[in-house]
Amino acid sequence: MDCYTAKRKISAYIDNAPDNDPQGEVALHLNACKNCRRYQEELSALRQMMMPPDAIKPSPYFILKIRHKIELFERKKTPPLIAMRWLPAIAAGFVAGIALFAGSYFGNNLWTHITQQQGPDTRIVSAAELNVFDDSPEGSITAVYNNEV
Repeated sequence: MDCYTAKRKISAYIDNAPDNDPQGEVALHLNACKNCRRYQEELSALRQMMMPPDAIKPSPYFILKIRHKIELFERKKTPPLIAMRWLPAIAAGFVAGIALFAGSYFGNNLWTHITQQQGPDTRIVSAAELNVFDDSPEGSITAVYNNEV
């Protein structure tokens, strides 16, 4: 057997593949060829380095510690469910309160400004107090209504 064919079969030979070398030709070649034997030793050493180490046995409390850390992380990550459930209602109440306050404040200021105003814009005051309909023509529906009330 030549070195090229032997090197192609050495990997299977190291793995003890049964169909690789039925007559023991690879073993005979390795005994006779110093280069192929060195190649086989290097390949065996490489395979030993690639083998996984023996399993490390964790402490009995390892899983409990991991679960505890995950639980602490999840608590920090998500806010309480109660706060999340009431958050839209609280926000809506806050917005409604601000709207009521703003409407009351600006409406009161505007009304005070309009009623205290002196000068040519007094017709706004009379329209707001509904005095506009007092000067209706005699015999109109508005005059009849005002006399009834």
